[in-house]
Amino acid sequence: MLKVFDFSLYLSIKSRTLLLMTRLYKIFLLACFWLFSVATYGHDVDNSNQKRISKPNALKQIKELGDECWRLRGTNPDSALILGQKALSLAYQYQITSEISRLSNYVGVLFLNYKYDTQQSIIYFHKCLESSIKAHDSIQTAFAYNNLGDVCLVSGNIPLAIEYAKNSLAIFQSIHYQVGISYGYTNLALAYREKKDYVFAIKYLFKAKKIWEDVGNETGTGLVLLEIARTYDRINELKQSMKYYQLAYSKFHDINRFRFVPECLNGMANVYRKQAQFGRALDYYNRALDINRKHKNNFASIDNLIGKALVLANLNKDQSGIESMDAAIQLSETLGVNIKIMDAYRAAPQFYEILGDYKESIICYSRFVRKYDSLMLVQKAELISEMEDNFKIVQSLHKSEDEVRFQKITKYYFLIISLLMLALFVVFFYRFRSYRKLSKQLKQSNLTKDKLFSVIAHDLKSPFNSSLGFINLLIAELEKGNYEKIKKFAAYVKQSSEESVNLLDHLMSWSRAQTGRIAYNPASFSLNNLFDELAKFLESKAKKDEIQLEFKSFLKKDIIGDQDLLRTILLNLISNAMKFTNNGGLIQVIARNHESNIQIQIIDNGIGIAEEQLKHIFTESSNMQSTLGVRNEQGTGLGLNICFELIHIHQGSIMADSELGKGSVFTIEFPAS
Repeated sequence: MLKVFDFSLYLSIKSRTLLLMTRLYKIFLLACFWLFSVATYGHDVDNSNQKRISKPNALKQIKELGDECWRLRGTNPDSALILGQKALSLAYQYQITSEISRLSNYVGVLFLNYKYDTQQSIIYFHKCLESSIKAHDSIQTAFAYNNLGDVCLVSGNIPLAIEYAKNSLAIFQSIHYQVGISYGYTNLALAYREKKDYVFAIKYLFKAKKIWEDVGNETGTGLVLLEIARTYDRINELKQSMKYYQLAYSKFHDINRFRFVPECLNGMANVYRKQAQFGRALDYYNRALDINRKHKNNFASIDNLIGKALVLANLNKDQSGIESMDAAIQLSETLGVNIKIMDAYRAAPQFYEILGDYKESIICYSRFVRKYDSLMLVQKAELISEMEDNFKIVQSLHKSEDEVRFQKITKYYFLIISLLMLALFVVFFYRFRSYRKLSKQLKQSNLTKDKLFSVIAHDLKSPFNSSLGFINLLIAELEKGNYEKIKKFAAYVKQSSEESVNLLDHLMSWSRAQTGRIAYNPASFSLNNLFDELAKFLESKAKKDEIQLEFKSFLKKDIIGDQDLLRTILLNLISNAMKFTNNGGLIQVIARNHESNIQIQIIDNGIGIAEEQLKHIFTESSNMQSTLGVRNEQGTGLGLNICFELIHIHQGSIMADSELGKGSVFTIEFPAS
């Protein structure tokens, strides 16, 4: 069968073939272009690699650029900023984390203190915070917090400034970095000063000053002197303020740090203005303003213009004063620094009040309130933003810490085993020490027992023997009917019995103290009442021995203490004083407050104590030996030892001072509450 040619099918096939050829041609051209591009890129990469410096050389270059940036910050901040940003770019290129942290802080400081751009400075301080946390660089982390505190101070966000200053100080203290600690103290002081906590401000500034002096940093010392002067200026201690302004001025002149000289001049001008020395004040403001304008320091110029305006108002130079005040407000608005804006707006009502233009003063005050409210809204927004940024940084820190924790997990097993071994050692050591302690206590108990028996055998036996002897004599005289001698011997028997009872009391008190059975039971009581009780109790003895006994108390309130313990202590000390004081002598018992303690002194003009004996007067070996009194009174030798034990139970102390032939002073002290 003859087939019919299908022309439409032919056209379809041909068109598809042409389309396929066209696509293949395009693919070929694209392939050629790609090969050419790859070759060109490879050539560029080779050239780039040839120009790329090694990492050690890059680090050296970055350090040099960074050091030069920091050196030029005061004299040429624009050049310093260019060098700092170039160094930071290189640090990022070579991923040198330590330099990223340092340079981010440098550039942030330049933006904050020399360009007055707080927003840019915050960006760089956050970069520093993030990189330093990842690198575990505590110093740069602390400096970042410190610098963020500066930003908050300038912005007027005092609560956040205090928080950052505390964080910075805590880190510096944890690594014992003295220079950083001084910066931390200074920032904390400035924040407290803005909060009007001037006591804390002065305290921290003097701490910072001591550190700068110890490390020999003259610039740091000068800056702290300047801030001390400003703080005294705030609280109108003008004499102190002028003193420290002059010290700072001399310091900066000596070390050629002339950038800070106008700040000292401005401070001295403030003092002269407050002292109504308006001529001198105006001269100092003008000198400071000229230097600041010469160095284009607009930030510091605002204070000069405000002070100058207030002085001109007092000198009735209204127009010049208005020009100066308007210039201060305009300059603060141009810089956009919140703290200076508030200073200018706060000063304007005061300025017009001095001029007597109360209407304008009220208008300016209304402007100040509106500006303050608007800045407070900004401050709240900044606070929320800072919290968000801190959250991100903390999250980054947690991630970094997790990585470190994972790397160190194997070390923990070794640490656990070591701790178990140490615990076993501690248990064995504790048991050994417990046995030694028990052995020592047993030995001490035996010594106490031996001493007790020694006293009983020697001192307790003597009064009883004496009593028996006198009783025999008494019986003999009774038979004779000699009543004079009977009365005399009866008195001797009474005295001997009293000595025996006294001895037994001492022995029981000493024994209870030695065995720890005396408890401290504090309560409120009147020391005057206790003195009256002791005076009545010792009255007959004092009359008999012709001794004048005086009690004096300078305490106006009741005291907290254990009345029974104090009664025993004082009775022993006074009895001891009477024992060694001749007839016609004087014994004084004086109570007074001494710092946070109660002090009671027993002063006598008796025979005194030898220097060698005084050194060991409260040791047990010394006190176990009884010494005869001036009237041949016998004792137990335990009186001072009992006092020593009881005053320590009372959480106090006892001291003795004496001179042979002139008398003695025994002093006890214990807490007032």
